[in-house]
Amino acid sequence: MESELLNIFSENIGSTSQVAEYQANINFFDEIENFLLGSFDKNGKYTIPKQIAEELVKIKKIYSYAFGETAFCESENNFDKIGKIQFAVKMQQEGKNMIATLCVVQEISKANGIVKKNAITEIEQYSALNSPSFVNDCFERFNIHSKKEDGLEKKDYSQIDAQITLARLKYLAQKNLQLDKQEVEFKSLVDKKLALLAKYKFGKKIIGQYNEMLNREKNGKFMPGSKGYYRHLNSLLDKIVDEHKSELLLDTMFVAQWGKINSSATSKIKGEVIKDVLAENLVQTEKIEDKKEALDKKEALDKKESAPKVEIPKRDDKKSDFGHKPFGPHHHPHHIHGPHEFIVDKTTEYTSKNVGRADSIEHEADSSFVKIADTIDSEIKAEKLKKIDMNESSSIKSADSEVSSTKITEINSEHVEEENFIM
Repeated sequence: MESELLNIFSENIGSTSQVAEYQANINFFDEIENFLLGSFDKNGKYTIPKQIAEELVKIKKIYSYAFGETAFCESENNFDKIGKIQFAVKMQQEGKNMIATLCVVQEISKANGIVKKNAITEIEQYSALNSPSFVNDCFERFNIHSKKEDGLEKKDYSQIDAQITLARLKYLAQKNLQLDKQEVEFKSLVDKKLALLAKYKFGKKIIGQYNEMLNREKNGKFMPGSKGYYRHLNSLLDKIVDEHKSELLLDTMFVAQWGKINSSATSKIKGEVIKDVLAENLVQTEKIEDKKEALDKKEALDKKESAPKVEIPKRDDKKSDFGHKPFGPHHHPHHIHGPHEFIVDKTTEYTSKNVGRADSIEHEADSSFVKIADTIDSEIKAEKLKKIDMNESSSIKSADSEVSSTKITEINSEHVEEENFIM
């Protein structure tokens, strides 16, 4: 499941640590840009995870052609972003046995296709005694079919048992979007490298070659404003610099500065891509959680609204004696509804973080909980009135008594309105 890949560009320009860091970062970008099913380790070795490899062995493949001791085939169905997955079956004889090795073939493109290289990764082997049926047997083992054999049935790739592979491609698509947002940083990287080259005689020669190729391809592979424009320019510049490597390595000052620019800039870009992908996943998770919370709130409100309604007797304010009697345990505004009172759980208070999460269910739930927050405020007001000195209230003049009665009526009226909302 591993394939050895030599670094394509600038493998020796910079200190050992700078080169290793820069190449690891470039490999990270290559994984994203080329939608690779595997990943590179710190030494540049490309590996496809075991779980994905097992899925790739099982998916249906269609035989294409043979060349020498190698047969080529491809997945029957297209996969998102990469189309059909390409395979090769290498066959060799060892003593009395034949060995067939199934490999995944993936193209790695740099500088928008100026340079291409295939990553050939072994994922499964089949060994048996050499016999006339060996090829058919290994094809059956690897789920390879001929075009004439089954008429090429068409199936949706999502129906194939390759969910881990699909998840990998979806994750790479997320990274791809974030990588595209780093064009300003890639432009800054290219500008710094060109500025450094301009200080050296050999550098000016490289810049001339770079501009010549850029002008030749400005309406093709390097069209300004196209997707990944400056990322591709960085790869193009690396390609040209690599061609002059033997001359550049003689200048230790240039090597040190070149390595520092490359490693620091690309490490920053890599960090931003990873951070943005994690942030996006967190946002998506929060949206799911908020939606669940809103649905739970709505369900709780629906249960309250469907409960038996309690009739609230209308009170004639003129006949009310609340202004003349102190509050007792059965006269507090919070207890006028007896066992059917609505208790507000303050953990469900409305919070501003829900603003703008626009879907109709969330909006409905949030609006309802604004009113519940108002209920809490009314209860606080009533609690303050409860502390009125009982003895002083009996000596209050009639004019003051009317004012007190008005205040109580207003608070009680608010509570009735809120109770009606809840019911």
